Amino acid sequence: MPNDSIIKTIIVAFLLCVFCSVLVSSSAIYLKPLQEKNKLLETKKNILIASGLMEEGKTIEEMLNK
Repeated sequence: MPNDSIIKTIIVAFLLCVFCSVLVSSSAIYLKPLQEKNKLLETKKNILIASGLMEEGKTIEEMLNK
């Protein structure tokens, strides 16, 4: 087959799409626990800010364990 055939172009495009989709979906699965942890941390931070207990220089966990 010549290098500029339509079949080769479609195969390369298909393989590139499969590779990119696997890369994106695996990174989403890998980062899901980190996203959940950050979401919970953000909620705790917002609770501390709303209650006026937020202090500079301390972690959120230290302020919640008083």
